[in-house]
This record gives sequence, C-alpha cells and structure tokens, in this order.
Amino acid sequence: MENILIPTNNNGDWKSDGRDKVVVLMSGGVDSAAAALKLKLSGYNVLGLTMLISKDKTLSDSARDICEYLNIPHFSVDIQGEFKKRVSSPFREAYILGETPNPCADCNEQIKFGHLWDLAETMWGPSFYMSTGHYARILCKDNNYYLAKAMCAERDQSYFLAGIKKERINRILFPLGDVHTKEETRNFVRAEGLPVAEKQESMEICFANEKNYRYLLAPSKGGNIINLSGDIIGKHNGIENFTLGQRKGLGIAGGKPLYVVKIEHSNNSVTVAERNFAFSKTVRAKNLNVLVQEFLTDKSCKFLAKTRSQAPLNYCKIITANNKQLKIEFEKPTFAPAQGQRLVLYTEDGIVLAGGVILPRVE
Repeated sequence: MENILIPTNNNGDWKSDGRDKVVVLMSGGVDSAAAALKLKLSGYNVLGLTMLISKDKTLSDSARDICEYLNIPHFSVDIQGEFKKRVSSPFREAYILGETPNPCADCNEQIKFGHLWDLAETMWGPSFYMSTGHYARILCKDNNYYLAKAMCAERDQSYFLAGIKKERINRILFPLGDVHTKEETRNFVRAEGLPVAEKQESMEICFANEKNYRYLLAPSKGGNIINLSGDIIGKHNGIENFTLGQRKGLGIAGGKPLYVVKIEHSNNSVTVAERNFAFSKTVRAKNLNVLVQEFLTDKSCKFLAKTRSQAPLNYCKIITANNKQLKIEFEKPTFAPAQGQRLVLYTEDGIVLAGGVILPRVE
C-alpha cells in the first residue's frame, strides 16, 4: 500500500504529552540515528519515519531497530511510485538530454520536505517539527528563520536543501548543524551504545543500490566528439556518459588535456576543449526558490554562490532575480556549471538566499 504510514513497532501512538513533537526521517544510518538521539536527549517527543523507495526493506529494518533501542515509535511508508515520478525518472530523462541531474536536491525538495511532509501532516496534523541527519543549520534572527551552512564546512549539505519551501523552514530541525566533524557524530552515537555507530556511509546514489548510476540509464546511440571548430576528433557511446568539466574517459589520446565544454542533445555531440574554455562568468538558473527576498533587493549586501556541491563559494553580483529566473555574474569565472545542477546563493555569513536549476550557458 503506497503512501500509507504504517507503524513497525509498539512504542506508542505518539500522543501529545506537552513536549514538542518531531518527525525524524531515518535511513538506518549514523547521521539520522544521531539526529533522533540528540533530539530525544534534548527533551523532544520523537518519532522515526522511513521511506521505502524499493521492495528492499533493509533500511527500514535498520531504522526500526534504532527506534527500538531509543524506545521511540517508528513508521515506514511505501512511496515507490512518487519517488519514481519525482526523482528517479527525471534523473534518467535528464541524462538522456545531456544534462547533469541532482537527485539528492530533487529528493529533498520533492520528497523529504515535500511529499513525506504532506503525508505526515495528513496523519498527525501540523503540530510537529521535521528533522533529518543533514549537516545544515536553521537560524532564528528577529523572529525570522533562515537556512544556513553547517559549522562543518567539509560536511555542509545546505546546497542540497535550497529548494525547501520558505514557509516550512521554521518547522525544521537540523541537530547536526553545529557538529564540527563526522567523527564527532560517530563518537556521539558510539558513546550512547547504538549498534549503527560503525556502519559505513554510502557514497553512491541511494536508488542505485551501491552500483554506478550509469547502470540505471538506457543505452543510447553513439555520436561524435568534436572540437570548438566543429571538427570530429573522436566518437562517443552516448551523451549520458558525459558531464560538463569531465576530463577522464573521453577516449581521446595525445596532445593537451581536454575537457567537456558542451553537450548537445539536438545533434548528439560532445564538444571538448582545453580547460580554460570550461569556465563561465555568467550563470542562469530556472525554477528559482527564494528563501530570503529582502536580501535579494539589498544592494549593499555581498553575495556568494556555488554551482556544484564541492565547488568553492565565489563572489558574484545579481543581474536578474525574479520568480522565474536567476542570473548572476561571478567576479571570477567558475568551472563548468552544468545544466541540471543547482545554482545556490549565499550571504557572507552562510545564509542561503535562493536556489535554482542551472540552464545551458549562453556565452
């Protein structure tokens, strides 16, 4: 039964008892377990919720075991259909079009803080907080709530959260936002005796089942690899195997190192050039989600932005910002902003202002 929240243990029905209620989205891993534990120790009335995106219930079983240890209720919900529609199918379609999708950002926006939130409200009403094991912070200033970077720069995941609805920010808790290292999180869970403390984290896309994501993609026809002059210098076996800025796996030997600078679905070609041609000073984004409107109209505010999760923050100025599109110009060109990835805008003190889906470069 899809979209039905089903209890998996007998730890109560989550009645109101005077404490603030928190739904913790739990994957069965260290971070979400630490979030649930921190919230319980802080006095919250905690419930664990796990989404099922396949027939494999291993993650749900692990999360249930953690909730048993913490003596809190645990529910699971089958959302295979919604996940396919909102995350995994768009992921496949994007690669076929020569784009570079960001399924984690899509999942946070469309599923975790979207569909699951709606299901939880239908089940329990609006009187709860939502929490995850993400490394990010929610700041409160003058009764206004802001999404911000985590204290741990290496683990910061605010980039993937910029699509969350503004009106939901004040009901989100990120207990790991003030943690300084992943090992600190692991030590905290270990000290409390949770068996998940030694569990290794996955480095692959969750719905790829620890495999390379390319096995999910239907093979397409091959085409030409060309240079900036349009000369054919090689062959490729499908544009879905490439992303902007890619250097390895091009199958072109000799000469200077070459990088992917353009992917065109219309003629099934991949354009390569030297590294300096992969940089862009102007970046546009669609589907703009504005979290802090007043900052975007404050001409005295200095902004920073990034175009991929591991990219450094670079100073920029806003050319256009409205409900449909964001256009910025970096002080220094940024490397290979890829269509389908996220453009996320920050203040100097780490507050997330807005985020959108990167459009093809036009320069």
